[in-house]
Amino acid sequence: MVSSVPTISPAGARLPRIGEAAKAAWIDLYRVVRNLPRVWSVALAINIGLSVAALALGGNARDSIGGWVVSLLITVANSFLLTPYIIAVHRLIVLDEVAPSYVLRPSEPRFQKFFGWSLVLWACRLGLVAVFAVLSAFLLPILAPKGGYVPALMILTTAFVFLFCWATVRLSILFPAIAVDAAGANWRNVIADTRGYAWRIFLIGLVASLPVVAMAIVLWSAVGRKNIVVIDEVIGLGSITLLVVIASRLYQRLGNRVNQPIAA
Repeated sequence: MVSSVPTISPAGARLPRIGEAAKAAWIDLYRVVRNLPRVWSVALAINIGLSVAALALGGNARDSIGGWVVSLLITVANSFLLTPYIIAVHRLIVLDEVAPSYVLRPSEPRFQKFFGWSLVLWACRLGLVAVFAVLSAFLLPILAPKGGYVPALMILTTAFVFLFCWATVRLSILFPAIAVDAAGANWRNVIADTRGYAWRIFLIGLVASLPVVAMAIVLWSAVGRKNIVVIDEVIGLGSITLLVVIASRLYQRLGNRVNQPIAA
């Protein structure tokens, strides 16, 4: 399948300055809210509904097997149901295509590939958490009597957060590539296209997200725990959308090999 993307920059195009990219991301976020009101409102309702369901089913009891099962099911359901929204955002930013409404089409190859890779990334995160837990269980008791508990825990935490962030950053343009049916949307091409840009991509996402953190603190302080679920999901959806539009713009800048037809 040949990519329908009309606006990819030439290979080797430089990324914008971090501050400029972060500012552009917020402009794009406003564009999403303005152009996709029906789609994002459904996505928000899904997030709130799943959060309420998780609380009702005891999903916060993370120390129990039931709590972990509920958390797993909620995470998979959330990823599945938000796939149409995220695809719509990518296509709006990259192709100027406005989705009139939220439509769930799990039989489409685009949906299946996008959702599948979402699960792969989530599974990588879960795997890292599992490895971290195993290492902590074996190493930390040994180091604790020697006074090395805290330093070891900090090193392990930093290492695993770094690995997850690295994987997320390097695969950042895969999802918009899949959303617009790019011909070479696979992990090898994405890794090649993002080579040398990992730190810049990470910093763009970090700086763009700082206002979200500030707003969250203000809202939580003002409202308290009364409407915490709604506030959490509004902030959460805003954060996700912000990262999605950033990935879309990165794809436009860096997408080269992902847009090349795959040799037969």
